[in-house]
Amino acid sequence: MEIRDEEENKIKTNLEYSQEYMKFANSYYKTGIYLVKDILHNRDSPRILDTVFPVALFLMRQGIELLCKALILEKTSTEDALLHFKKNQHDLYNLWRAYQNLNRNISEETSKKLSEYFENINVFDKNSDLWRYPLFEEDNNTQEKIAMLEGRTISIERTFGSLNNAFNMLLNLNEKPQSLEHYINFINENEDALINTHLWEDYDSREHYVGRALGYIEAAKLTYSNELSIEEKEYPLFYLLRQGIELLLKDYLASNFKEVPHHHHIGFAKQGTGGKVISDLRCRVSPYRQCDLNIIGEMLKQIDKLDREGDRFRYPSSLSFASKNTKTDRKIDIDILYSYVISIDEYFEYLDYLFWFLAR
Repeated sequence: MEIRDEEENKIKTNLEYSQEYMKFANSYYKTGIYLVKDILHNRDSPRILDTVFPVALFLMRQGIELLCKALILEKTSTEDALLHFKKNQHDLYNLWRAYQNLNRNISEETSKKLSEYFENINVFDKNSDLWRYPLFEEDNNTQEKIAMLEGRTISIERTFGSLNNAFNMLLNLNEKPQSLEHYINFINENEDALINTHLWEDYDSREHYVGRALGYIEAAKLTYSNELSIEEKEYPLFYLLRQGIELLLKDYLASNFKEVPHHHHIGFAKQGTGGKVISDLRCRVSPYRQCDLNIIGEMLKQIDKLDREGDRFRYPSSLSFASKNTKTDRKIDIDILYSYVISIDEYFEYLDYLFWFLAR
């Protein structure tokens, strides 16, 4: 089975690209909202609270970043917008400052609130990695962040409320104001469930990626089965599945070899984690299980070919830094991809049990 189908996009205007970014922003943010809803529904499960809520935070932060970029595209040419994106990357505060310079009609109150909020986010998550990977994979200020975050918890109510305020303030700056208020009404119905979740987990040397891997795979399962249409959640769902597999493979390497790969490749090319893991497993499983590894290997190759760097579906794929006009748009069969990822996850769960049993 093939996951993808490709087609060439036509050149669009900056306003058309803005609408595309706006669509992505709403998709990521809504998916994050529904994850919070599912978390509160499963509030008696510490595993879901402590592993899935960080994933929801990433999705909502990603929605805010995409919304900032949509607003920039409304006010300047596509070429100039791309320069802003390339210069500021994932830095919400600098993206917001870039937009402020393009729109002098922002109220003083809105300007002050969002500036302070994005500046606070930058203290912990300037590069949008805090909720994607364990802290030890970050290059800068890791020990300082651990010292600040260790033992702390995060209030779902306050964090969710702050993110919603920021997102809605940005939405109101759009030339066609929108509101997500009807999506978040459920929060008022679960006030008794607005408890805290752990902000930072003390992974031991054997479990570097366990919490993040569990969180992304579980978030993908919850998202796949929620009431949002496939069109509304397709791209964030793909990202959750792709990220979950990357973390699962990295966890295997960290657990067995104390190796921490800093790239995102999950296939067999460019020292990909998939190739390393499959190669090691061939020496550890019985000959009649080799066919399973062949199947898993082919699945990983397809996913890697579709999204080698792990960011293909974080942003609209029709806008390219290189050409500044078009690039190949890769469409996916989300059902096939979902079946691949869940099969790989279940296989690794089987291996965990098998190796544990043999070690007894």
